[in-house]
Amino acid sequence: MPRDKRPGFSQIAISPSRGLGNGNEPAIKAVILDFDGTVAVLNIDFAPIKEEILKLIEGYGVARESLGEKYLLETIDEGYSTLLRRERHSAEQFREKAHQMLVERELEAACTSRLLPGVESMLRKLKAAGLKVGIVTRNCDRAVRRIVPHIEALCDIFLSRDSVKRVKPDPYHLAAILDRRYGGGPSHGYSRGKEGRDADSGRFNGEDNRGRTGGNGGRLCLKERIPAHEIGGAAQ
Repeated sequence: MPRDKRPGFSQIAISPSRGLGNGNEPAIKAVILDFDGTVAVLNIDFAPIKEEILKLIEGYGVARESLGEKYLLETIDEGYSTLLRRERHSAEQFREKAHQMLVERELEAACTSRLLPGVESMLRKLKAAGLKVGIVTRNCDRAVRRIVPHIEALCDIFLSRDSVKRVKPDPYHLAAILDRRYGGGPSHGYSRGKEGRDADSGRFNGEDNRGRTGGNGGRLCLKERIPAHEIGGAAQ
């Protein structure tokens, strides 16, 4: 696939009157960003956490193979649904324990995370130019606030997994931020994430979806699901 030749962040003009654009495209009025690996250092290894979750579900008599290959949160949901078909108490107990384990690891990782260089300045410039800024994450609310206690000062709306019924890549997550803050309608929205799942979420919502190679997977994790436009890092 040929590399997209559209300008990076460093080449895009931010104008209070026209929003975000390069002079040849419609102005973008809202910017929606992923958190971990996009605006903050992603230093959590999900593989050992998932292994803990799989061992936990096996303790309830559920074979890990029956859950299929899923992301961590979706693995917990599948384990809960499987147990719920048998008995509610065990299902609720498993879900509570699994989420407690996940939150503990997220809070531990948050202690050594931080915003990426240049991000806070970039976010403040976007807001100063009159653009609406939203941040979405699959992370828990407490972990994000441990990294950035002043998160609300850097964006107009922040939605962690604790604030929505379904998390990205389900398009509900981005739709929720558009509905709650921007009054719906993705035609002038700009979403930016780090992986194929973020690209899928944006595509379902019809946004100008520009990806960033970051996170645990980097460029390789994108494979054939490279976003429509790939732009430079925030530090640029």
